[in-house]
Amino acid sequence: MRDTALSPSDLKLGVRVSPQDLQVLLVHRPRYDDWSWPKGKSDLDETLPVAGVREVEEETGVPVDLAAPLLTQRYRLGSGQTKEVYYWVGTSTEHPGVLRTRLPVTPAPSSEIDESRWVAAEQARSMLTRRGDRRLLTDVIAKAQAGTLRTMTVILARQGSLEASREVPASERQLSRLGVAQSRQFVDMLSSFGVRRALSAPRRACQETLLPYAHTAGLSLPVADELEAGEGEAVMRKLLGTPGSPLVVCAPRRALAGLLKPIREIAPHSMMRKVPVKEPFLRSGQLLVAHIGYPDGQAQLIDVSYHRALRGS
Repeated sequence: MRDTALSPSDLKLGVRVSPQDLQVLLVHRPRYDDWSWPKGKSDLDETLPVAGVREVEEETGVPVDLAAPLLTQRYRLGSGQTKEVYYWVGTSTEHPGVLRTRLPVTPAPSSEIDESRWVAAEQARSMLTRRGDRRLLTDVIAKAQAGTLRTMTVILARQGSLEASREVPASERQLSRLGVAQSRQFVDMLSSFGVRRALSAPRRACQETLLPYAHTAGLSLPVADELEAGEGEAVMRKLLGTPGSPLVVCAPRRALAGLLKPIREIAPHSMMRKVPVKEPFLRSGQLLVAHIGYPDGQAQLIDVSYHRALRGS
Protein backbone atom coordinates (compact mmCIF):
# COMPACT_ATOMS: atom_id res chain seq x y z
CA MET A 1 0.00 0.00 0.00
CA ARG A 2 1.39 3.41 -0.99
CA ASP A 3 0.81 6.35 1.35
CA THR A 4 1.24 10.06 0.71
CA ALA A 5 5.06 9.85 0.57
CA LEU A 6 6.73 10.23 -2.81
CA SER A 7 8.60 7.75 -4.97
CA PRO A 8 11.25 9.16 -7.36
CA SER A 9 8.63 8.97 -10.15
CA ASP A 10 6.42 11.47 -8.31
CA LEU A 11 9.11 14.12 -7.94
CA LYS A 12 9.30 17.25 -10.07
CA LEU A 13 12.55 18.46 -11.55
CA GLY A 14 14.52 20.59 -9.10
CA VAL A 15 12.28 20.02 -6.09
CA ARG A 16 14.10 19.33 -2.81
CA VAL A 17 12.61 16.46 -0.81
CA SER A 18 13.21 15.44 2.79
CA PRO A 19 13.77 11.76 3.71
CA GLN A 20 10.42 11.72 5.52
CA ASP A 21 8.64 12.38 2.21
CA LEU A 22 10.47 9.81 0.09
CA GLN A 23 9.69 6.14 -0.61
CA VAL A 24 11.97 3.49 -2.11
CA LEU A 25 11.32 -0.02 -3.42
CA LEU A 26 13.09 -2.96 -1.72
CA VAL A 27 13.04 -6.72 -2.22
CA HIS A 28 13.30 -9.59 0.24
CA ARG A 29 15.49 -12.59 -0.62
CA PRO A 30 14.44 -15.69 1.34
CA ARG A 31 17.70 -17.51 0.65
CA TYR A 32 19.61 -14.88 2.63
CA ASP A 33 16.64 -13.59 4.65
CA ASP A 34 17.68 -10.04 3.81
CA TRP A 35 16.23 -6.86 2.33
CA SER A 36 18.13 -5.31 -0.54
CA TRP A 37 17.80 -3.33 -3.74
CA PRO A 38 16.52 -5.07 -6.89
CA LYS A 39 19.49 -6.26 -8.97
CA GLY A 40 20.77 -9.13 -11.07
CA LYS A 41 23.15 -10.22 -13.82
CA SER A 42 23.21 -9.22 -17.46
CA ASP A 43 22.42 -11.79 -20.11
CA LEU A 44 24.77 -12.54 -23.00
CA ASP A 45 25.14 -9.47 -25.28
CA GLU A 46 22.89 -7.41 -22.97
CA THR A 47 24.03 -3.90 -22.04
CA LEU A 48 24.02 -2.96 -18.36
CA PRO A 49 21.14 -0.42 -18.53
CA VAL A 50 18.93 -2.92 -20.37
CA ALA A 51 19.78 -5.60 -17.82
CA GLY A 52 18.98 -3.22 -14.97
CA VAL A 53 15.50 -2.45 -16.27
CA ARG A 54 14.76 -6.11 -16.94
CA GLU A 55 15.94 -7.28 -13.52
CA VAL A 56 13.90 -4.68 -11.63
CA GLU A 57 10.72 -5.71 -13.40
CA GLU A 58 11.46 -9.41 -12.91
CA GLU A 59 11.97 -8.96 -9.17
CA THR A 60 9.29 -6.36 -8.39
CA GLY A 61 6.80 -6.38 -11.26
CA VAL A 62 7.39 -2.63 -11.66
CA PRO A 63 8.57 -1.40 -15.10
CA VAL A 64 11.06 1.43 -14.66
CA ASP A 65 13.02 4.01 -16.61
CA LEU A 66 16.61 4.66 -15.59
CA ALA A 67 17.73 8.11 -14.51
CA ALA A 68 21.08 9.20 -13.06
CA PRO A 69 23.61 6.57 -11.90
CA LEU A 70 24.16 5.95 -8.21
CA LEU A 71 27.26 4.68 -6.44
CA THR A 72 28.89 1.58 -7.92
CA GLN A 73 29.44 -1.22 -5.43
CA ARG A 74 32.66 -3.25 -5.62
CA TYR A 75 33.52 -6.20 -3.42
CA ARG A 76 35.71 -9.26 -3.51
CA LEU A 77 34.21 -12.71 -4.01
CA GLY A 78 35.40 -15.87 -2.31
CA SER A 79 37.16 -16.80 -5.55
CA GLY A 80 39.30 -13.67 -5.25
CA GLN A 81 37.58 -11.90 -8.17
CA THR A 82 36.21 -8.39 -7.77
CA LYS A 83 32.52 -7.95 -8.53
CA GLU A 84 31.04 -4.62 -9.65
CA VAL A 85 27.34 -3.79 -9.32
CA TYR A 86 25.97 -0.72 -11.08
CA TYR A 87 22.88 1.11 -9.84
CA TRP A 88 20.68 3.90 -11.16
CA VAL A 89 17.84 5.99 -9.86
CA GLY A 90 14.78 4.26 -11.31
CA THR A 91 11.36 5.80 -11.88
CA SER A 92 8.29 3.64 -12.47
CA THR A 93 6.69 4.08 -15.87
CA GLU A 94 3.29 3.46 -17.40
CA HIS A 95 4.07 5.18 -20.71
CA PRO A 96 2.43 2.98 -23.37
CA GLY A 97 5.01 3.76 -26.05
CA VAL A 98 7.97 2.91 -23.85
CA LEU A 99 6.30 -0.28 -22.62
CA ARG A 100 5.67 -1.33 -26.25
CA THR A 101 9.42 -1.34 -26.86
CA ARG A 102 10.07 -3.95 -24.16
CA LEU A 103 9.81 -7.71 -24.25
CA PRO A 104 7.69 -9.47 -21.60
CA VAL A 105 9.66 -10.58 -18.56
CA THR A 106 9.41 -13.72 -16.49
CA PRO A 107 8.84 -12.94 -12.80
CA ALA A 108 11.60 -14.06 -10.47
CA PRO A 109 10.72 -17.29 -8.63
CA SER A 110 9.57 -16.93 -5.04
CA SER A 111 12.63 -18.90 -3.94
CA GLU A 112 14.72 -15.88 -5.08
CA ILE A 113 12.38 -12.95 -4.30
CA ASP A 114 9.34 -13.56 -2.13
CA GLU A 115 8.33 -9.93 -1.49
CA SER A 116 8.85 -6.42 -2.80
CA ARG A 117 7.76 -3.43 -0.76
CA TRP A 118 7.58 0.37 -1.00
CA VAL A 119 8.90 1.78 2.26
CA ALA A 120 9.78 5.21 3.62
CA ALA A 121 13.43 6.09 3.11
CA GLU A 122 14.06 6.32 6.86
CA GLN A 123 12.48 2.90 7.40
CA ALA A 124 14.60 1.46 4.58
CA ARG A 125 17.79 2.29 6.47
CA SER A 126 16.81 -0.07 9.28
CA MET A 127 15.61 -2.76 6.86
CA LEU A 128 18.58 -2.91 4.48
CA THR A 129 20.91 -5.66 5.63
CA ARG A 130 24.16 -4.80 3.89
CA ARG A 131 26.28 -1.75 4.63
CA GLY A 132 26.85 -1.10 0.91
CA ASP A 133 23.09 -0.96 0.33
CA ARG A 134 22.76 1.58 3.14
CA ARG A 135 25.44 3.71 1.44
CA LEU A 136 23.32 3.68 -1.70
CA LEU A 137 20.34 4.86 0.33
CA THR A 138 22.47 7.72 1.67
CA ASP A 139 23.28 8.66 -1.94
CA VAL A 140 19.57 8.62 -2.86
CA ILE A 141 18.62 10.77 0.13
CA ALA A 142 21.42 13.25 -0.59
CA LYS A 143 20.20 13.68 -4.16
CA ALA A 144 16.61 14.13 -2.97
CA GLN A 145 17.65 16.82 -0.50
CA ALA A 146 19.73 18.57 -3.16
CA GLY A 147 16.88 18.54 -5.69
CA THR A 148 18.79 16.33 -8.14
CA LEU A 149 17.10 12.95 -7.65
CA ARG A 150 14.78 13.57 -10.58
CA THR A 151 16.63 14.55 -13.76
CA MET A 152 16.03 15.06 -17.46
CA THR A 153 17.80 12.51 -19.64
CA VAL A 154 19.33 13.91 -22.83
CA ILE A 155 20.86 11.31 -25.15
CA LEU A 156 23.14 12.21 -28.06
CA ALA A 157 23.34 9.47 -30.69
CA ARG A 158 25.94 9.23 -33.43
CA GLN A 159 24.42 7.67 -36.52
CA GLY A 160 25.14 4.00 -37.15
CA SER A 161 27.80 2.70 -39.52
CA LEU A 162 27.34 3.80 -43.14
CA GLU A 163 27.61 2.05 -46.44
CA ALA A 164 30.90 2.83 -48.14
CA SER A 165 30.29 4.96 -51.24
CA ARG A 166 32.13 7.82 -52.90
CA GLU A 167 29.36 8.51 -55.35
CA VAL A 168 26.49 9.16 -52.91
CA PRO A 169 26.47 12.50 -51.01
CA ALA A 170 26.93 12.21 -47.24
CA SER A 171 23.39 13.46 -46.64
CA GLU A 172 21.95 10.58 -48.69
CA ARG A 173 24.17 7.69 -47.60
CA GLN A 174 22.25 4.94 -45.85
CA LEU A 175 23.13 2.63 -43.00
CA SER A 176 25.24 -0.41 -43.71
CA ARG A 177 24.18 -3.86 -42.56
CA LEU A 178 26.07 -3.21 -39.32
CA GLY A 179 24.40 0.20 -39.00
CA VAL A 180 20.97 -1.37 -39.34
CA ALA A 181 21.84 -3.88 -36.60
CA GLN A 182 23.02 -1.01 -34.40
CA SER A 183 19.79 0.91 -34.94
CA ARG A 184 17.79 -2.13 -33.85
CA GLN A 185 19.93 -2.54 -30.75
CA PHE A 186 19.25 1.10 -29.93
CA VAL A 187 15.61 0.16 -29.31
CA ASP A 188 16.35 -1.63 -26.02
CA MET A 189 18.96 0.94 -25.00
CA LEU A 190 16.73 3.98 -25.56
CA SER A 191 13.83 2.14 -23.93
CA SER A 192 15.83 1.56 -20.75
CA PHE A 193 16.10 5.33 -20.30
CA GLY A 194 12.41 5.86 -21.09
CA VAL A 195 12.91 8.02 -24.18
CA ARG A 196 9.66 9.79 -25.11
CA ARG A 197 10.97 12.36 -27.59
CA ALA A 198 13.23 12.03 -30.62
CA LEU A 199 14.91 14.57 -32.89
CA SER A 200 17.01 13.89 -35.97
CA ALA A 201 19.29 15.73 -38.36
CA PRO A 202 17.84 15.68 -41.90
CA ARG A 203 20.41 13.30 -43.34
CA ARG A 204 19.08 9.87 -44.18
CA ALA A 205 21.35 7.80 -41.92
CA CYS A 206 20.42 9.81 -38.81
CA GLN A 207 16.72 9.22 -39.41
CA GLU A 208 17.31 5.53 -40.14
CA THR A 209 19.21 5.24 -36.85
CA LEU A 210 16.21 6.39 -34.77
CA LEU A 211 13.32 5.05 -36.86
CA PRO A 212 13.18 1.54 -35.30
CA TYR A 213 12.72 3.01 -31.82
CA ALA A 214 10.40 5.80 -32.96
CA HIS A 215 8.16 3.37 -34.87
CA THR A 216 8.01 0.85 -32.04
CA ALA A 217 7.30 3.49 -29.39
CA GLY A 218 4.81 5.36 -31.60
CA LEU A 219 6.87 8.57 -31.52
CA SER A 220 7.07 11.23 -34.19
CA LEU A 221 10.55 11.91 -35.55
CA PRO A 222 10.86 15.63 -36.30
CA VAL A 223 13.84 16.78 -38.34
CA ALA A 224 15.97 19.77 -37.28
CA ASP A 225 17.68 21.43 -40.24
CA GLU A 226 19.78 23.38 -37.71
CA LEU A 227 21.76 20.20 -37.02
CA GLU A 228 23.13 20.31 -40.57
CA ALA A 229 23.59 24.09 -40.60
CA GLY A 230 26.10 24.28 -37.77
CA GLU A 231 23.51 25.42 -35.23
CA GLY A 232 23.66 22.45 -32.87
CA GLU A 233 24.60 24.73 -29.98
CA ALA A 234 21.36 26.70 -30.33
CA VAL A 235 19.35 23.47 -30.53
CA MET A 236 20.85 22.15 -27.29
CA ARG A 237 20.44 25.45 -25.45
CA LYS A 238 16.75 25.42 -26.31
CA LEU A 239 16.36 21.81 -25.14
CA LEU A 240 18.12 22.47 -21.85
CA GLY A 241 16.06 25.61 -21.30
CA THR A 242 12.76 23.74 -21.57
CA PRO A 243 13.19 20.64 -19.35
CA GLY A 244 10.86 17.75 -19.97
CA SER A 245 10.69 14.03 -20.68
CA PRO A 246 13.71 11.93 -21.78
CA LEU A 247 14.82 12.62 -25.33
CA VAL A 248 17.31 11.46 -27.95
CA VAL A 249 19.00 13.58 -30.61
CA CYS A 250 20.74 11.87 -33.54
CA ALA A 251 23.27 14.06 -35.29
CA PRO A 252 26.23 13.75 -37.65
CA ARG A 253 29.79 14.22 -36.48
CA ARG A 254 29.91 17.87 -37.59
CA ALA A 255 27.06 18.82 -35.22
CA LEU A 256 28.36 17.12 -32.08
CA ALA A 257 30.77 19.86 -30.98
CA GLY A 258 27.95 22.42 -30.90
CA LEU A 259 25.56 20.07 -29.12
CA LEU A 260 28.12 19.26 -26.44
CA LYS A 261 29.19 22.84 -25.68
CA PRO A 262 26.09 23.82 -23.62
CA ILE A 263 26.31 20.54 -21.70
CA ARG A 264 29.94 21.21 -20.88
CA GLU A 265 29.07 24.71 -19.68
CA ILE A 266 26.70 23.36 -17.00
CA ALA A 267 29.10 20.64 -15.83
CA PRO A 268 30.63 20.97 -12.35
CA HIS A 269 34.40 20.66 -12.28
CA SER A 270 34.20 16.99 -11.28
CA MET A 271 32.15 16.23 -14.43
CA MET A 272 34.19 18.20 -16.98
CA ARG A 273 36.42 15.27 -17.94
CA LYS A 274 33.36 13.16 -18.84
CA VAL A 275 32.27 15.50 -21.65
CA PRO A 276 34.42 15.07 -24.78
CA VAL A 277 36.19 18.14 -26.14
CA LYS A 278 37.77 16.78 -29.34
CA GLU A 279 37.10 14.52 -32.29
CA PRO A 280 35.63 12.03 -32.74
CA PHE A 281 33.35 12.99 -29.76
CA LEU A 282 31.32 9.81 -30.37
CA ARG A 283 31.89 6.67 -32.42
CA SER A 284 29.31 5.46 -34.89
CA GLY A 285 26.51 3.63 -33.10
CA GLN A 286 27.41 5.20 -29.74
CA LEU A 287 25.21 7.03 -27.23
CA LEU A 288 26.19 9.75 -24.80
CA VAL A 289 23.63 9.78 -21.97
CA ALA A 290 23.56 13.04 -19.99
CA HIS A 291 21.43 13.44 -16.86
CA ILE A 292 20.49 17.08 -16.25
CA GLY A 293 19.24 18.29 -12.88
CA TYR A 294 17.56 21.61 -12.14
CA PRO A 295 18.29 22.43 -8.50
CA ASP A 296 16.74 25.81 -7.75
CA GLY A 297 15.72 26.04 -11.40
CA GLN A 298 19.28 26.09 -12.78
CA ALA A 299 20.42 23.40 -15.23
CA GLN A 300 23.30 21.29 -13.93
CA LEU A 301 24.98 18.21 -15.36
CA ILE A 302 24.58 15.41 -12.81
CA ASP A 303 26.27 12.57 -14.69
CA VAL A 304 27.34 11.32 -18.10
CA SER A 305 27.72 7.76 -19.37
CA TYR A 306 28.48 6.14 -22.73
CA HIS A 307 26.90 3.10 -24.32
CA ARG A 308 27.63 1.59 -27.72
CA ALA A 309 25.51 -0.76 -29.75
CA LEU A 310 27.02 -4.21 -29.94
CA ARG A 311 28.39 -5.29 -33.28
CA GLY A 312 25.80 -6.90 -35.51
CA SER A 313 26.21 -10.12 -37.41
